[in-house]
Amino acid sequence: MCQHYDLTSDDNVLQFAALNFDASLEQILPPLISGSTLIMRDSEIWDTLTFSQNIAKYDLTVINPPTAYWAQLASDWVAGPELLPDNRIRLVIVGGDVLRPEALKNWYETPLKKVRLLNAYGPTETIITASTFEVPAGFEGSKVPVGKPRANRNFYILDKQRKPVAVGVPGELYIGGSALAKGYLGRKELTAERFIANPFVNEVDARMYKTGDRVRFLSDGNLEFLGRVDFQVKIRGFRIELGEIEALLDGYEAIKESVLSALDDTYGNKRLVA
Repeated sequence: MCQHYDLTSDDNVLQFAALNFDASLEQILPPLISGSTLIMRDSEIWDTLTFSQNIAKYDLTVINPPTAYWAQLASDWVAGPELLPDNRIRLVIVGGDVLRPEALKNWYETPLKKVRLLNAYGPTETIITASTFEVPAGFEGSKVPVGKPRANRNFYILDKQRKPVAVGVPGELYIGGSALAKGYLGRKELTAERFIANPFVNEVDARMYKTGDRVRFLSDGNLEFLGRVDFQVKIRGFRIELGEIEALLDGYEAIKESVLSALDDTYGNKRLVA
């Protein structure tokens, strides 16, 4: 990631993710081993105004906000470009949720529209960022890809029989390579279910992770995220199993049957509705 982000001793990198979230490790360790200056956020989550002010205060050059937060920043900077003072921002990495084209249109109207923008994807089980897509200036597609695999990872898109699918055909993403977690602590059955033998390489004990994400390869080799193959949803970077909440609701005497869904509000932000 140091090489991919081109980190140097001239960079001031923001650690913004909560310290109990995997993304914080990628915001802390690469800058330190690159000689960059690391700016650690305090315990308060900054509002977008404070964030904008701190870009100048700490002379930030690299920021990595969650996708939803980045979208709000873009919206605020379009409405009030004066909120964003002179700065040296050269790299913006967003991830944790779907990057929507509407938010991208706002971004192209901000003072940072020409800054290098990476759309990052990666389950915790595959050690944070597994792929990135460098969004080209003026991108106008209906979906923003999540890119190509980063170092030490292999992507496989498989059908229900775990056979590779053709380019453009949707399937489930399996991730192999050396950058995989060992498994789930104290949960051997779940580990065996999600971390399985990798038949596509000639290595002893090679494994791949069953992501549950429905994707497809584009003709240029980039990966396009299409949703989930199960009922898991992601809201503000948190994985949520709808069935677990439905089961809890069904336990109330006054509720005969419940259905849960993740719906978008008028700003494209997801919320749970039962």
